[in-house]
Amino acid sequence: MIPFVSSSFLLVGAVALLRAKKTLKKTGRKVFRVYVDGCFDLMHFGHANALRQARAIASFASTGGKEGGYVEGAEEVELIVGLVSDEEILRCKGPPVLPEQERVKCVRAVKWVDDIIANVPYELTKEFVEELFSEKYGIDCIVHGDDPCYLPDGTDAYAIPKALGKYREIKRTEGVSTTDLVARLLEYADASENTTSQVGDESSGGKRSEKNERHEARFCTTASRIAQFAAKVSYSKTSKMHEETEKRKTDKKQRKNEKNEETTCCYVVGAFDVFNAGHVELLEECSFVADKVVCAVIADEYLTRDQTNQPPPMLNQSERAMSAIACRHCDDVVVGAPARLTDDICKTFNVTAVVFEDDDAVTERDRNVCEKNGVQILSVKERVFSRKKLTIAKRVQANRALFEERQKRKMASEKAYYEQKAFVAED
Repeated sequence: MIPFVSSSFLLVGAVALLRAKKTLKKTGRKVFRVYVDGCFDLMHFGHANALRQARAIASFASTGGKEGGYVEGAEEVELIVGLVSDEEILRCKGPPVLPEQERVKCVRAVKWVDDIIANVPYELTKEFVEELFSEKYGIDCIVHGDDPCYLPDGTDAYAIPKALGKYREIKRTEGVSTTDLVARLLEYADASENTTSQVGDESSGGKRSEKNERHEARFCTTASRIAQFAAKVSYSKTSKMHEETEKRKTDKKQRKNEKNEETTCCYVVGAFDVFNAGHVELLEECSFVADKVVCAVIADEYLTRDQTNQPPPMLNQSERAMSAIACRHCDDVVVGAPARLTDDICKTFNVTAVVFEDDDAVTERDRNVCEKNGVQILSVKERVFSRKKLTIAKRVQANRALFEERQKRKMASEKAYYEQKAFVAED
């Protein structure tokens, strides 16, 4: 059911466009701005892919694409992300797994994001949409995935921008969702409690149940996915992310000149399973000390073979790699890397420093390889955010009843939606 929208309100989009054109002539600021909002709870590569697609829409629209109706002469694009508050998530969906502070950290780290608007409402009300299209934010288009987004009363949360003709839809990344990850985290917490059981013992929860079996995302081939995520991003000169990036480059260059240092490479070894604010913090710290940060995403075979007291990773190596390479603090990624450092790795990437996701994972063999190749072993301790998957799993388990009820509602909503959905062929 779509709520009634008055004819006068339909003029908001036209008024916003005129204002944008006036601003363009007045300031010379040729920027097309796209708005995407969401909870972004348990930030995963599906979220990152949505933001990548949204920015691609902006790039297309700014060139005067066939959709039309956009700011003429726009030469740059900006992706603005609205982050729904904890209170709104609790009211409309149930408790979030990650608090707002951690969700902000994760979203800000996605390399396609130019700026964030925090504490936005779950419902795009008339008043809020007017504010987005006003000179305050200068939004030109609102984007969301083709998955369901209903308010508690069953109405479409995006009814207003759809009625205005200022709404664009992107393809949902199949095979991953926050709902699915919550189910997996519950299983992981259960399995971790039973330390005496081996992986594969169904009684321990170590063997993933059939209903929660992982299905690989199907938005394109593995090679194409990695290529899309690895692509460099150009920020508009007016974006906050551009300012922060340029300042970091300047500071790093100045330090290098003062110390007469050569180019440095930090090789970060880890699973990066359930990528979170702790991982962002880790990579950010590495980016401060090195010119290049390479994420070595450990192969599935090593994780299942070497961690016999733990369930298998929730995401496969290519999916975990996409979460890492989507982070603006990661410059390159090795998909399916060995768990141990080798002479060949040190020489291939010209490694000057190595960091392990888990400090306890450093072995005597790793130390010998580093000493032989003149590589420094750095320890980046957890500061504000934990990067341990078990920490997040315990949060879910602590509110198990609430999350299970939320899961039921979400799955029922999705089932009803997809029963009437007409699918669009993928690009």
